[in-house]
Amino acid sequence: MLSHAGQRISQFDVAGLFGAAYVKNSTMEKAISGFRCTGLWPFNPDIFTEDDFLPSMTTDEPEPGTVAVLQTESYTSNLAASAEVGLMFI
Repeated sequence: MLSHAGQRISQFDVAGLFGAAYVKNSTMEKAISGFRCTGLWPFNPDIFTEDDFLPSMTTDEPEPGTVAVLQTESYTSNLAASAEVGLMFI
């Protein structure tokens, strides 16, 4: 933007601009630090606490297989309850 004042940046320009900035600023020390602070290398499974994952609870959804099982169990128990009520009236 400094070298081309007033010129718009399109979506097609973004990759080239990012690539130039990345090459100028990336260092081996930054890469190593990134792996270390995430616990990837050296491996550290305890780098994050359970509290770090709390925000994801708002978007957690059960696995598809789990939902089907719960719905099937609920449907089966409703059928059994309906059958018991029906037998009481016969």
